[in-house]
Amino acid sequence: MLNFNNLTQDQVNTYYQTLLNNLPELDPNTTVKIANSIWYNQNLSVLPQFLQTNNTYFNAKVQSLDFSNSSSVNTINSWVNTQTNGAIPSIVNQIQAGDEMYLVNAIYFKSIWNEKFDPAKTIPLPFTLADNSQVQTSFMDGKIDFKRYDNSEVHVFELPYSNNRYSMVIAMPETGTSVTQLAAGLDSAKWNLWINSLNPINSELKLPKFKFSYSASLNGPLAELGMGIAFSNAADFSGINATLPLQISRVDHKAYIDVDESGTTAAAATVVVVGTAAAPIPPPTVIDHPFIFVIRQVNTGLILFAGVMNNPLQTD
Repeated sequence: MLNFNNLTQDQVNTYYQTLLNNLPELDPNTTVKIANSIWYNQNLSVLPQFLQTNNTYFNAKVQSLDFSNSSSVNTINSWVNTQTNGAIPSIVNQIQAGDEMYLVNAIYFKSIWNEKFDPAKTIPLPFTLADNSQVQTSFMDGKIDFKRYDNSEVHVFELPYSNNRYSMVIAMPETGTSVTQLAAGLDSAKWNLWINSLNPINSELKLPKFKFSYSASLNGPLAELGMGIAFSNAADFSGINATLPLQISRVDHKAYIDVDESGTTAAAATVVVVGTAAAPIPPPTVIDHPFIFVIRQVNTGLILFAGVMNNPLQTD
């Protein structure tokens, strides 16, 4: 599913270990926190090698809990709240019968734009929704350096964060193509074409401020990506416990993002439950209808967050 077919398990683990250690150190004006944890029922016998691997390569916090005690939910949620600096206060509602282990990943990102927008220039403008109705919302406005690529299907923009270590990529479909259609047709080849075709530009840019939170079950999407067996009786998690017939029960995901004149704050938590040349001045770039947004590390291309902004006034 993740194109690791030619790599050994140790190579994959070492790669992730390098990312976890290096990403937070790339830029002093950017905070990146990637945290992992394993919470398991105190009655479950877990193979030491599984716990050791996760602790060594993924810096995972490992803790056994009394799953029959409701305070265990608070313990897990408190950890998520801390790791996301309060952006995601909880990920687990209740521990259900048959749940044996929670694998929790939390990521937090906060950075400033390489060129900040002046709040005094923020103005109300219409934003066109998918149904062609319009809402008035606050648009940031500034003449800045960014990158752009256009074709008959999409307009792609890359806005750098501090010191150009991270960036936000925005893909706004051309009129006649919905953002849903654009997202459905996006694959690695098209994404690479967009990124490799970006050209630097200095122009006026109008971008809506937006802030929202999102939650969803990832069971269906992960099954469609080829992980269906992990949710079935055919799952093999003998690396966790050699005797119990373990399988994944749920994969729940929550995300939060806040984009304003200064920069971006974003957080996500996922729990896996087991059970150029001189040219004429270009016209202003106005991002005024639904778009895909991606926060990525520029040098590696690693994607930290991705989503669709349908309505800048909608917060959930």
